[in-house]
Amino acid sequence: MLHVHWHGGRHLIMLMLGSAVLGLGIVPLEPLLTVIGQVSRVLRTRIIVTLTYLPLVYGMTRLWRLEGAAAAGVVAGLIMFGICLRPVLAWFGQMAPGRAPARPVTAETQGGEGGTGTS
Repeated sequence: MLHVHWHGGRHLIMLMLGSAVLGLGIVPLEPLLTVIGQVSRVLRTRIIVTLTYLPLVYGMTRLWRLEGAAAAGVVAGLIMFGICLRPVLAWFGQMAPGRAPARPVTAETQGGEGGTGTS
């Protein structure tokens, strides 16, 4: 940007791009989890990621300066994406196209008399 180049700039931009792509992947997962009744999972995941990110960004920044901070963002994005993706994939596995919904159990499907209820 602005034709200013420095050693390691490309590496930093790639880390920031990775963090942004992970963030874009998380955007549709959070509302979907809310809709399928997993809003508490979203809140717990945000708390876990925040509590993990703060010491991680401090330590990685002290070790690797600006690149460490960018890498900590990538790690936090991976954790958030992984935790949110698991229940979404399980939900899609249950609701996959082509799967017939479970039929309700009735007397006819159990091999009964067919609705009179008396013998």
